[in-house]
Amino acid sequence: LYCTGTGSACGADAEMLRRGVLVNGSYQYSLEEAYYKYGVDFVHNGHLHNYERIYDVYDGITDQKTTNMTATTYIVNGDAGSDEGHSPFNETFNPSWSAYRTTTFSFSRLSVYNATHIHWQQITADSELPPSKQGKVFDDVWFIQHNHGSFAERAVRIPSHDAGKSATYDPYKEHGIKMKRAEHEEGVPIPYISDNKHDYKAIDGVHF
Repeated sequence: LYCTGTGSACGADAEMLRRGVLVNGSYQYSLEEAYYKYGVDFVHNGHLHNYERIYDVYDGITDQKTTNMTATTYIVNGDAGSDEGHSPFNETFNPSWSAYRTTTFSFSRLSVYNATHIHWQQITADSELPPSKQGKVFDDVWFIQHNHGSFAERAVRIPSHDAGKSATYDPYKEHGIKMKRAEHEEGVPIPYISDNKHDYKAIDGVHF
């Protein structure tokens, strides 16, 4: 729903998931609205061959919090490795809701300590980089949430736009290594037809 990569995955596709589909002049079936209403703390997804941790964000606005977050925290984690290459970021797009992003191949370590504390680490595992970089933790954060339930029923949000709270890590530029870029596909929005999934069988790009 939120990411800064190039291509439609972070453009039209993400917007459709956030807003839903247009039905009789109004948007319905918004995933973002459902997450906010039911207090979904984290959403993890992949597909893009990169890593990006997103702050708590709703309707494009973030408090840039990792303690008592006021909206869903999103993590794009599709960089476990691929012979197709890495998915680049849109370097001219640096929204305040993007906390940390990198194209280096890596994996995650998630430690749940109790009902309020989670420790998140992202760890380098990229054979294109020097041996000294392997196994290094480059993103390390504690998530603390004392308030559970619907975000809509929580305290007033205080938007933050601190550019110093966002970071981009480019190890390939650091070591003078040419990064292999994965080709991205431009998606075509699929119009709403009905609530019956079988009505979409003849639509190009629909698979189930």
